[in-house]
Amino acid sequence: RITQFYNGSRCCPSRASLLTGLYAQQTGVGLMTGRGKEPGYTGALNESCVTLAEVLKSAGYQTFMSGKWHVGDDVLPTSRGFDDFYGFYTGYTVNSYNPNQMIRLPAGRPTHKYESGKFYATDAITDYALDFVNQGRKDTARPWFLYLAYQAAHFPLQAPADEVKPYVPTYLKGWDQIRTDRLERMKKLGVLPADSVLSPRSAIPHVNNAKRDGLDTNVNPSWV
Repeated sequence: RITQFYNGSRCCPSRASLLTGLYAQQTGVGLMTGRGKEPGYTGALNESCVTLAEVLKSAGYQTFMSGKWHVGDDVLPTSRGFDDFYGFYTGYTVNSYNPNQMIRLPAGRPTHKYESGKFYATDAITDYALDFVNQGRKDTARPWFLYLAYQAAHFPLQAPADEVKPYVPTYLKGWDQIRTDRLERMKKLGVLPADSVLSPRSAIPHVNNAKRDGLDTNVNPSWV
């Protein structure tokens, strides 16, 4: 459990920090992917950092990754320490129902075949992760490491209707109550100090959008 990790407000800087143990700017992914000019914002993992997979591979580990990369659109996971990869390495999201947006690396490795209409990215990412775990276990002489990074929490939010239905009552109570419940749970787990308090509801960054939607304030309103 990581209790002293701070997200970088965006997904790619957070992933860069998680993969390297460095501040995102030290890795080159200080903001988004894509090429920039400033050293901390080149948009891809630079040569001044090493990934967790590169370190573990140098120690004899088998290294696997399944899911979302997003730390450099022209940097392959297999070039930064991972032996096997399934997922997508360009951009920040995919259509969860489109298998053509995913790739298996290195080329020529075994792949799953899904019937028409049966593909769902979360399930596929899990299928390959299980394959990698089983592959790792077969080599009893070497330990293995799996980096599993789902993308389903990123927009577009896509989930099978039968999986959404059980969660509807949870979210009907609104985000104020949900935030309060989560804060109290984190206090009990010891992740946050007992005197932690919730921040105010976030602002809507574009005032004109708020007015367009019928709001007389640029602060997000109560859900209920």
